This record gives sequence, structure tokens and C-alpha cells, in this order.
Amino acid sequence: AVATLGAGMPVCDLRGNTGLCVPDESAYRALKTNPICGLPLIDPCSASSIVKVTFFAAETRYDGVVLRWRTAQPPLNNVFAIQRQQPDGVFATIAEVASDGIAYQHRLSDLPPGTHSYRLRQGTPHGAFAYSDIVTFTLVPEGLSIGEVFPTPFSAHTTVTFSSGLPHTVRVDLVDTSGRIVRRLYERTPPAHQPVTVHIDGGSLGSGLYHIRFLADGRVQGTRALVRIR
Repeated sequence: AVATLGAGMPVCDLRGNTGLCVPDESAYRALKTNPICGLPLIDPCSASSIVKVTFFAAETRYDGVVLRWRTAQPPLNNVFAIQRQQPDGVFATIAEVASDGIAYQHRLSDLPPGTHSYRLRQGTPHGAFAYSDIVTFTLVPEGLSIGEVFPTPFSAHTTVTFSSGLPHTVRVDLVDTSGRIVRRLYERTPPAHQPVTVHIDGGSLGSGLYHIRFLADGRVQGTRALVRIR
């Protein structure tokens, strides 16, 4: 009979396993007074069926952004509403993902440059809900977004940061006032939308005015001036 379910199972401790509950059907309600593995199940499935989100992050790629999250255990028929923060600060639902296992992802596309914030609203069939932490990321234009050199003037070292909106091959050169390349500072394909900080060591440089020149796929995207002093 249903009431004897679990009688021969070994003793174990199920405390802390959020989400273990009796489905809201009369056939299962007898279980609420019968210990299974040493601990009665919880009835009804309400806030107790909210599962813990152990990971929630945004992965920026050249073709969009992918939201990824994981849960401690499979939810019981829960729904994850993906919510985006609006300019007025209110979060609005843009999509829903039904529970299915512990690993999830949702692709965001056609996002404009700027800072974006998202969260998850996890809801149960019985009306309980909970929110995840907020994940925030910044998208830059498709070309290079170049910061300012700091500090300048400088003596020992200085830095400049840039981001690329597409997976370009980026080259950063330090040039003198005649345009001669003094030093190759950077040459590789950086991750899209991820800031890259370039360090300039002034130890072997003479005093004077220099420029940092940024190229993407061989085309100049911008320059930044800096002054070396002793």
C-alpha cells in the first residue's frame, strides 16, 4: 500500500534537499505522515519546491549573449521567467523556460550597445516564486571602444583599456610623433565585448610625446596620446 512506501529503505537524512515534496494529488497525500528515508515529505508542494540556483551568468559572444544557469537539483514542474531590467528599474519578463534537468541556457540576440541586467524568476505550479541574483554585462559597439590612457604624463608605467564588439584581430602599437612603431603592445583576437587592459612600461622610453595606435583587421580604429616624463 502507499502508506508503507519506504518502510524497508535504509535510513538517510534528506534535510536541506529543497524541492522534495508530495505532489498535490490525493493518491500521494498519505505519504505526509509516513517517513521515507527517515524524514517525512512536505505537503503541499509550495515554497518548499523552489530549488536553489547554484550558477547564473551571461556569456557574451559575437552573435549575441547566452544566459546560463544551473540548479542544485531538478525542479518539480517549475518555470523560469527570464526578466530584463527596464530603464525605469522595473524587471519585465521577456521569455520563459520550463524546468528540465539542472542545466539551462537562453540566447539573447539583437541587444543594443550598453549595460544590461537580467534575473530569473522561478515559479512553482502552486504559486510560490523566488528570484535569482542579478547578472549585469556591458556590450560595446561592433568596432573598438577605446578608453583613455591613465596616468599621463607617466614615468614608470601607464595603461589603456579597449573592447571589441566583434572577434577582430586587434593590434596595438606604440608610435612616436613621426609614426614610427616603437613597440608592439598587443596583437591577438580578444573575446568580443570583454575589456582588455594594455600595459605600457616606460622604463626604456625617452621623454616626449607618443601615440598608441589601435588597428582591427589591419584598419586604424583610433589613437590615444600619452607623454613620457623622467
